[in-house]
Amino acid sequence: MMSVVGTVTLTVCGLTAAGSQDGGMMPERTTYPSYRFPAEIIHHAVWLYHVLSLSLRDVELILAE
Repeated sequence: MMSVVGTVTLTVCGLTAAGSQDGGMMPERTTYPSYRFPAEIIHHAVWLYHVLSLSLRDVELILAE
């Protein structure tokens, strides 16, 4: 059985106040200019590492698939 200790706070950054034409809010695209992979891949790797408690080697193997 897996036990979870502590809490996680998620924040959304980079939302524009003006929004789109239909009145909804459009998030700015997050970029990491000096990194090798797109932000979506980095976010997914961090999520795998923290949420599933995987090792870095396991995350690397999953992303390689």
